[in-house]
Amino acid sequence: MGEGSLHKNNKTNTLPIKLRCSLAPVGKKLGLTNNKSMKNIVLVTMFLCNFLASCQFQNKESKEWVETIGFIKGSPSNYYIYNKVNEIEYRKRYGYLVGMLYEDEKCKIRYDLNDPNQIEILYWHPCFLPNEPTFVTNAEIKLIQKANILSKLNNINFQYTFGDIQFERNQILPPNYKELYPDLKEGQTYEVECWVENPQRAIIHLDKPI
Repeated sequence: MGEGSLHKNNKTNTLPIKLRCSLAPVGKKLGLTNNKSMKNIVLVTMFLCNFLASCQFQNKESKEWVETIGFIKGSPSNYYIYNKVNEIEYRKRYGYLVGMLYEDEKCKIRYDLNDPNQIEILYWHPCFLPNEPTFVTNAEIKLIQKANILSKLNNINFQYTFGDIQFERNQILPPNYKELYPDLKEGQTYEVECWVENPQRAIIHLDKPI
Protein backbone atom coordinates (compact mmCIF):
# COMPACT_ATOMS: atom_id res chain seq x y z
CA MET A 1 0.00 0.00 0.00
CA GLY A 2 1.48 3.40 -0.99
CA GLU A 3 1.61 6.54 1.16
CA GLY A 4 -1.16 8.13 -0.87
CA SER A 5 -3.60 5.46 0.24
CA LEU A 6 -3.31 6.01 3.98
CA HIS A 7 -6.49 8.15 4.02
CA LYS A 8 -9.28 6.84 1.78
CA ASN A 9 -11.99 9.26 0.68
CA ASN A 10 -15.60 8.47 -0.23
CA LYS A 11 -18.73 10.42 -1.08
CA THR A 12 -20.13 10.46 2.45
CA ASN A 13 -17.00 11.28 4.43
CA THR A 14 -14.03 13.08 2.88
CA LEU A 15 -12.19 14.00 6.08
CA PRO A 16 -9.21 12.08 7.51
CA ILE A 17 -10.00 10.16 10.72
CA LYS A 18 -7.91 12.43 13.00
CA LEU A 19 -9.57 15.60 11.72
CA ARG A 20 -13.07 14.08 12.04
CA CYS A 21 -12.34 13.05 15.63
CA SER A 22 -10.94 16.47 16.59
CA LEU A 23 -13.94 18.31 15.16
CA ALA A 24 -16.57 15.94 16.53
CA PRO A 25 -16.72 17.49 20.05
CA VAL A 26 -17.02 20.98 18.51
CA GLY A 27 -19.87 19.88 16.27
CA LYS A 28 -21.63 18.13 19.14
CA LYS A 29 -21.51 21.23 21.34
CA LEU A 30 -22.91 23.33 18.53
CA GLY A 31 -25.62 20.76 17.77
CA LEU A 32 -24.12 20.03 14.34
CA THR A 33 -23.85 16.28 14.10
CA ASN A 34 -24.57 15.58 10.43
CA ASN A 35 -21.88 15.39 7.76
CA LYS A 36 -23.00 18.52 5.91
CA SER A 37 -22.75 20.69 9.01
CA MET A 38 -19.35 19.23 9.88
CA LYS A 39 -18.09 19.95 6.37
CA ASN A 40 -19.19 23.57 6.70
CA ILE A 41 -17.24 23.88 9.94
CA VAL A 42 -14.16 22.44 8.25
CA LEU A 43 -14.45 24.83 5.30
CA VAL A 44 -14.73 27.84 7.59
CA THR A 45 -11.83 26.61 9.72
CA MET A 46 -9.64 26.08 6.66
CA PHE A 47 -10.48 29.55 5.36
CA LEU A 48 -9.54 31.16 8.67
CA CYS A 49 -6.29 29.20 8.90
CA ASN A 50 -5.29 30.18 5.36
CA PHE A 51 -6.18 33.80 6.02
CA LEU A 52 -4.13 33.97 9.21
CA ALA A 53 -1.20 32.22 7.54
CA SER A 54 -1.25 34.66 4.64
CA CYS A 55 -1.29 37.60 7.05
CA GLN A 56 1.70 36.18 8.90
CA PHE A 57 3.55 35.66 5.61
CA GLN A 58 2.84 39.22 4.51
CA ASN A 59 4.17 40.54 7.82
CA LYS A 60 7.40 38.61 7.32
CA GLU A 61 7.75 39.93 3.78
CA SER A 62 7.12 43.57 4.68
CA LYS A 63 10.60 44.83 5.54
CA GLU A 64 11.57 48.34 6.54
CA TRP A 65 15.22 48.63 5.52
CA VAL A 66 17.59 51.00 7.30
CA GLU A 67 21.07 51.70 5.93
CA THR A 68 23.98 52.08 8.34
CA ILE A 69 27.64 51.11 8.82
CA GLY A 70 28.71 47.66 9.97
CA PHE A 71 31.96 46.81 11.76
CA ILE A 72 33.96 43.83 10.51
CA LYS A 73 35.65 41.63 13.12
CA GLY A 74 37.17 38.18 13.26
CA SER A 75 40.02 36.30 11.68
CA PRO A 76 40.77 35.16 8.11
CA SER A 77 38.06 32.77 6.84
CA ASN A 78 35.94 33.64 9.88
CA TYR A 79 34.90 37.28 9.55
CA TYR A 80 31.58 38.67 10.77
CA ILE A 81 30.01 42.08 10.31
CA TYR A 82 28.36 43.58 13.39
CA ASN A 83 25.56 46.06 13.93
CA LYS A 84 24.06 47.40 17.14
CA VAL A 85 20.36 48.29 17.47
CA ASN A 86 18.94 49.52 20.79
CA GLU A 87 22.13 48.38 22.56
CA ILE A 88 21.72 44.83 21.20
CA GLU A 89 24.47 43.55 18.90
CA TYR A 90 23.64 41.58 15.77
CA ARG A 91 26.02 39.96 13.32
CA LYS A 92 26.22 38.22 9.96
CA ARG A 93 28.94 36.17 8.34
CA TYR A 94 31.03 38.27 5.98
CA GLY A 95 30.82 36.00 2.97
CA TYR A 96 33.22 37.49 0.43
CA LEU A 97 36.89 37.15 1.23
CA VAL A 98 38.71 39.15 -1.42
CA GLY A 99 41.98 39.47 0.42
CA MET A 100 43.11 40.31 3.92
CA LEU A 101 40.82 42.47 6.04
CA TYR A 102 42.39 44.78 8.59
CA GLU A 103 41.55 46.11 12.01
CA ASP A 104 38.64 48.57 12.04
CA GLU A 105 37.41 47.67 8.54
CA LYS A 106 33.88 48.93 7.93
CA CYS A 107 31.24 48.37 5.30
CA LYS A 108 27.77 49.71 4.62
CA ILE A 109 24.90 47.39 5.44
CA ARG A 110 21.15 47.54 5.68
CA TYR A 111 18.95 45.82 8.23
CA ASP A 112 15.25 45.27 8.73
CA LEU A 113 13.97 47.66 11.38
CA ASN A 114 11.30 45.11 12.34
CA ASP A 115 13.82 42.28 12.59
CA PRO A 116 17.44 43.46 13.03
CA ASN A 117 18.66 39.88 12.58
CA GLN A 118 17.93 40.37 8.88
CA ILE A 119 21.11 42.00 7.55
CA GLU A 120 22.17 42.61 3.97
CA ILE A 121 25.84 43.46 3.43
CA LEU A 122 26.62 46.02 0.73
CA TYR A 123 30.03 44.53 -0.04
CA TRP A 124 30.77 47.14 -2.70
CA HIS A 125 30.51 49.97 -0.13
CA PRO A 126 33.53 49.79 2.18
CA CYS A 127 33.78 53.04 4.11
CA PHE A 128 35.53 55.19 6.69
CA LEU A 129 33.89 57.01 9.56
CA PRO A 130 33.93 60.83 9.30
CA ASN A 131 36.37 61.06 12.22
CA GLU A 132 38.88 58.58 10.78
CA PRO A 133 41.95 60.39 9.35
CA THR A 134 42.69 59.48 5.72
CA PHE A 135 44.88 60.63 2.86
CA VAL A 136 44.49 60.35 -0.91
CA THR A 137 46.81 58.89 -3.53
CA ASN A 138 46.57 57.20 -6.93
CA ALA A 139 45.83 53.54 -7.64
CA GLU A 140 46.05 51.53 -10.84
CA ILE A 141 43.54 48.78 -11.65
CA LYS A 142 45.41 45.58 -12.35
CA LEU A 143 42.63 43.04 -12.72
CA ILE A 144 38.83 42.79 -13.02
CA GLN A 145 37.52 39.33 -12.19
CA LYS A 146 34.85 37.25 -10.46
CA ALA A 147 34.86 37.59 -6.68
CA ASN A 148 34.88 33.79 -6.53
CA ILE A 149 33.87 30.86 -8.73
CA LEU A 150 30.22 30.75 -7.61
CA SER A 151 29.72 34.47 -7.18
CA LYS A 152 27.60 36.75 -9.34
CA LEU A 153 29.67 39.70 -8.13
CA ASN A 154 32.99 40.90 -9.52
CA ASN A 155 35.94 42.54 -7.86
CA ILE A 156 38.90 44.62 -8.89
CA ASN A 157 42.52 44.28 -7.88
CA PHE A 158 44.36 47.59 -7.59
CA GLN A 159 47.85 48.72 -6.60
CA TYR A 160 49.05 51.95 -5.02
CA THR A 161 52.21 53.28 -3.41
CA PHE A 162 52.78 55.02 -0.09
CA GLY A 163 56.33 56.18 0.46
CA ASP A 164 58.57 53.42 -0.86
CA ILE A 165 56.02 50.66 -0.19
CA GLN A 166 53.67 49.27 -2.81
CA PHE A 167 50.31 47.94 -1.63
CA GLU A 168 47.78 45.70 -3.34
CA ARG A 169 44.11 45.44 -2.53
CA ASN A 170 40.85 43.93 -3.81
CA GLN A 171 37.42 45.55 -3.74
CA ILE A 172 33.98 44.18 -4.66
CA LEU A 173 32.22 45.93 -7.54
CA PRO A 174 28.53 46.93 -7.47
CA PRO A 175 26.18 44.50 -9.27
CA ASN A 176 25.48 47.19 -11.89
CA TYR A 177 29.07 48.42 -12.18
CA LYS A 178 29.00 48.24 -16.00
CA GLU A 179 26.21 50.81 -16.02
CA LEU A 180 27.79 52.97 -13.32
CA TYR A 181 31.31 52.84 -14.75
CA PRO A 182 31.02 51.94 -18.47
CA ASP A 183 34.65 52.97 -19.15
CA LEU A 184 36.13 50.89 -16.33
CA LYS A 185 39.02 48.71 -17.51
CA GLU A 186 42.37 47.36 -16.41
CA GLY A 187 45.25 49.81 -16.49
CA GLN A 188 43.17 52.84 -15.53
CA THR A 189 44.10 55.08 -12.58
CA TYR A 190 41.70 56.27 -9.90
CA GLU A 191 41.79 58.09 -6.61
CA VAL A 192 42.30 55.81 -3.61
CA GLU A 193 41.66 56.82 0.00
CA CYS A 194 43.87 55.29 2.69
CA TRP A 195 43.65 55.20 6.46
CA VAL A 196 46.49 57.15 8.09
CA GLU A 197 46.98 54.59 10.86
CA ASN A 198 47.27 51.71 8.36
CA PRO A 199 47.56 52.50 4.61
CA GLN A 200 46.76 48.86 3.82
CA ARG A 201 43.16 49.72 4.61
CA ALA A 202 42.17 51.56 1.45
CA ILE A 203 39.12 52.32 -0.70
CA ILE A 204 39.32 53.03 -4.41
CA HIS A 205 36.84 55.64 -5.68
CA LEU A 206 35.72 54.61 -9.16
CA ASP A 207 33.79 57.87 -9.58
CA LYS A 208 37.10 59.76 -9.37
CA PRO A 209 39.33 58.80 -12.31
CA ILE A 210 42.74 60.43 -12.59
